[in-house]
Amino acid sequence: MKNFYALTIILSFLFSMSGRSQTVYEVGADKTYTTVGAAWDAIKASSDTDVEIKVDEGVYIESVNMTGNSNKKITITGSGADKTILKKSTDDTFSYSSAKNPGRLMQLNAGETNLELTMQNIGFQVMGYTNTNGGGLLNINTGAGDGLKITFRNCNFKYIYARVGSIIQILGIQPNQSLVVENCFIEECGTFDNNSIEGIFTVKTGTCAIKNTTFMNNRFNVLNIGNTNTGTDRNLKNGGLISAGEGITGLTIDSCYFVGNQFNGDADKIHPLLSVKPGATASLTTNIRKLVSVGNNRPSYNDCDFYYNISYPPTMHDCRFNAVWNVDDITTPGSNIYTEVFEYEGINIDKSLTYTSPGINLEMDGELPKVYVDPLTGVKHLKTIGGSSISGRLIGKANICQENGKLIVKLETAGNIEVYNVLGKKEAAFLNVTDAIVPLQTGVYIVNTSAGSGKVFIR
Repeated sequence: MKNFYALTIILSFLFSMSGRSQTVYEVGADKTYTTVGAAWDAIKASSDTDVEIKVDEGVYIESVNMTGNSNKKITITGSGADKTILKKSTDDTFSYSSAKNPGRLMQLNAGETNLELTMQNIGFQVMGYTNTNGGGLLNINTGAGDGLKITFRNCNFKYIYARVGSIIQILGIQPNQSLVVENCFIEECGTFDNNSIEGIFTVKTGTCAIKNTTFMNNRFNVLNIGNTNTGTDRNLKNGGLISAGEGITGLTIDSCYFVGNQFNGDADKIHPLLSVKPGATASLTTNIRKLVSVGNNRPSYNDCDFYYNISYPPTMHDCRFNAVWNVDDITTPGSNIYTEVFEYEGINIDKSLTYTSPGINLEMDGELPKVYVDPLTGVKHLKTIGGSSISGRLIGKANICQENGKLIVKLETAGNIEVYNVLGKKEAAFLNVTDAIVPLQTGVYIVNTSAGSGKVFIR
């Protein structure tokens, strides 16, 4: 027990030290601020540069469109993705067929620079537009300034839509911008009316990293239903889930699922889930690892999970696709899929793959994969038969996940990793490593790393 108490004291000290430089704004029914928007505006008017907005459990109707806050580091932390819910309307659902326009949560405009924004442990629901606007949750305009770094971590997204755009879009031209999405679940969201771009996430400059994230049951209507070219499908080949284009310099996708997503478009056009189309002068690094994309409902024989228009094949490892296309290979409708990618161990591109095919083996609930909720983060996730899961969580800069009764810890840079049980017994220790795998019994464990410390539950 002495070891346990000593470790508890050390962890408490580490956490207190890490938060001393931050100013904390509290949001809740009985707190200083009753909405995140009110705290956001207060920060904008203050001289504080490193801020955490701590949001109590509850449902928050955010009426303002949050803008501004340059030259600041802001972390918005909820009580769990299933406990802290941010909405733009009191409605319980929203879709592209709805006549309502609850609006977007956040807008970054011209002249707004050097904002490092992290949103974590939050559920985002009922946001977006059915009019001519994009950016259903977040819009970074083409004129926005340099140094915008956006991170979503341990979040659920549901009922978020955008017309002629994406629910989260980075349209700026400055190269020093980034979007990071870690350990999230996106469902029943979508875009429609292809007057312009589409995608759950659209990044046209800087870098994009999507990790440990599931896209499930999202909807996309690519038929133009605007004032001109009504009902046409312009074959833009933009990604319904992720669109990487023009000035993007780096794209990383790691441990993600694309399942059960639906398109509405013409049968002779191409509707990718992931599309990589950088500009002619862009120098893009594309790394895709442990991506499973199967069971998506699309109208065209040319539809694909991954479409790319780059001069060199992307690097992929341990992926499962129904189809992959390269722009130069689509010559015969319905012909064989394109497979000239940098193939490493475990890549399987096969139109016959399903949720229960070998190498995928998802636990099912009727016709769709079964959805679980992580008891620590509240984030939804899928599991394969045997108990493995791509659900993970970030502790500092340590990525913690589990698979088949094993604790998996990954660090961005080499460091030390220690694992203790709740009685303070050391289960494992590793020195100067970037990753570690520890077989463990079901229970709660404390993970102490050079990048951060916290608790994890092993099923």
